[in-house]
Amino acid sequence: MKFASPSDANHGAPVMRFVSTRGGVPPATFVDALLTGAPLDGGSFVPHAIPKVAIKPLRELAFEPLATELLSLFIVDADDGFDRECVREVVREALQSHAHADIAPVVRVRGKSTHVCELFHGATLSAEDASMQITMRLIERALVKRGRRANVVCSTTGEAGGALASASSGLKTMDAWIVYPGDEGGVSEAQEREMTCHVEDNVHPVKVSACPDGMSDIDAVVGAFMRDEEFRMEHGLVCVNSCNVARVLSYIPVFFYAYSRVVSKEEYGREVVFSVPSSAFGYEFAGHI
Repeated sequence: MKFASPSDANHGAPVMRFVSTRGGVPPATFVDALLTGAPLDGGSFVPHAIPKVAIKPLRELAFEPLATELLSLFIVDADDGFDRECVREVVREALQSHAHADIAPVVRVRGKSTHVCELFHGATLSAEDASMQITMRLIERALVKRGRRANVVCSTTGEAGGALASASSGLKTMDAWIVYPGDEGGVSEAQEREMTCHVEDNVHPVKVSACPDGMSDIDAVVGAFMRDEEFRMEHGLVCVNSCNVARVLSYIPVFFYAYSRVVSKEEYGREVVFSVPSSAFGYEFAGHI
């Protein structure tokens, strides 16, 4: 990756493109990367450049406008029909279901050195809620613009599955397929209920049993048919696990927001340590960006 100024990444040519970590597919527009999910070479789509931003002007922004500013650097593309206002609408709609006005409030624990960013204020109390809500609304708009319908697929041990069920529920452009392990201990009862208690016709939870290696067995099967280009195109499959670039990008505002709430204006630039206790490296990669 290279670093680019905001003018390179957003306000002028060339616009952001996304490349595979394995280099086996051509660079993609945001919408192409979004609707592909994972590239056929088995890698993951990543931005071809990392925009440089001035942190201090972002400090006073609430979570919603902050997310709009940061996501616009990667998503805005006139050729794809995604402008800044579209991104703003997506973010606003996606965060409506959050119960806390700050979306991701930061609270101090153990004196002055340790803080916790609370990511459980979404519709399913999951750290994936904001990311999945944003991703589903981006996919919905992309499908409408291209006159397409999709089958979105997520393999999960519970948290992302409930978030997907909630975010996709009732959307007319897609069916959501949530694949999870059915063996004892695979998911909690509460997580299974979040995935299976939706009455909307477009949400399809799929319990898979006899998986001695748990999610590894399920991921192997899902990964195989996602790499089958003919099958994927025929059925309009879109992977929405954390390999989808929209999932990664929508995590980025969390790190900026948390940093600005922990470090004072006078201390800006001071290094902090983020500890991410879960996820399949999506949050970690967003933190790297």
